[in-house]
Amino acid sequence: MSAADIFAQNYQLPDATPEQLAFAIARLAYPRMRPDAVTNWFDQLADDTARRLSGHSPGRAMAARFLEVVTQELGFAGYEQLL
Repeated sequence: MSAADIFAQNYQLPDATPEQLAFAIARLAYPRMRPDAVTNWFDQLADDTARRLSGHSPGRAMAARFLEVVTQELGFAGYEQLL
């Protein structure tokens, strides 16, 4: 079954999640991608970011800190580094 077929099948499900659909689309370009590995990596990134942002109030300063944490401290440059 092709990635396009998987997307079409998932799209028809009444309980399809945005993540399922996004991974089906991503597999068109990255057929060897492992959704579980990507999900685990993003979950870890979210946990690390949340710990580093704890105590910051929502607003412009927190948004700037978020970008600093994710890109500079945690080195996020796009999920392609997982492929």
